[in-house]
Amino acid sequence: MFRILFLSLLVLQSFSFAEENCRVYLKEVRPLEAMPGQKITLFGEFPAEQGSILPVANKGRLNRLEVLAWSKSRIEARLADDLSAGSYKVGLYCQDPSIGSTRSSGFLNLRVLGKTTVTHSTQAKKPKPIERSREELERVRLKEIAARAEAQKRKEQQNNRYLDLLKTYWYLLLIPLLFIKKRGGSTITMPAHARARTKPKEDLDSNFSKDVSDLGWVDSLVGIPFKVDCYYDQVLTVEIEGYSDFPFKGQIYAEEGDKWQSSNLPENVKREIKGLFKQGVNYVDLNYNSDRIAAEVPDAVGKLSKEQAKKIAFHLVAIRKYANSSFLSRK
Repeated sequence: MFRILFLSLLVLQSFSFAEENCRVYLKEVRPLEAMPGQKITLFGEFPAEQGSILPVANKGRLNRLEVLAWSKSRIEARLADDLSAGSYKVGLYCQDPSIGSTRSSGFLNLRVLGKTTVTHSTQAKKPKPIERSREELERVRLKEIAARAEAQKRKEQQNNRYLDLLKTYWYLLLIPLLFIKKRGGSTITMPAHARARTKPKEDLDSNFSKDVSDLGWVDSLVGIPFKVDCYYDQVLTVEIEGYSDFPFKGQIYAEEGDKWQSSNLPENVKREIKGLFKQGVNYVDLNYNSDRIAAEVPDAVGKLSKEQAKKIAFHLVAIRKYANSSFLSRK
């Protein structure tokens, strides 16, 4: 009994002696994440010299740390190069555990980051072919053909609209021609021939001369000829040749404004008719009894200037252009 008690006291005494010689207390590890082979720092309370103390980073097995610098409060150490990624326990043994039993400090966590290799494929993944039936492929083909035809149709319609606009407005580029005076007198004086509006040319009096100098003044505007003549007393008529399929036929009087303004004439044609009335015109003939578009100016013999005649002719040319464009767009 005394022998057992003696041995126990001896063991306790030796353990206390070892504990006093290995005073380790680990408080902190920096950084908390590191790569294999990287330096880490252990902070705490340590003996002045390393002696048999062994710093480790364990994960299933013991991994020794390479000590770089040692002091009572700080240890610089390096992780092994062959550590795999994962969570490790960092601490200090008072001696190598392979020698025998030993005490250790409290262990702290350290995360070791692994070296990941990213491989990028240079080959694009080929999409899996879509399986379609013969009927479905035929429907797709017909749909594509119809789409191309529709696109071509829209393109042609757009081109036609541009062409119509060009035909309609090209004469506007030559408006300055209205203000170019011809050489000679500036006033048109016509002989007072007599002819009713409704009489065709073939019913003219045999004494009516067809010589241009007698009929009146002939000129052209943007390539379209017009004529100024006097068919009955003191009334001058500015006219251009029409054509047999002119879409609008009728007589328009200035005093019947409400009547013609409420008609089915295109708005741009109505606008030109208003312009004629502002020039002193009191009657407009739209292909009514012959293939012509004409405007009459009362009490104008010896008073109508060539510039004013050109302005009247300009409105007539515009009516012809607008009416033709409107007629064609409805076909």
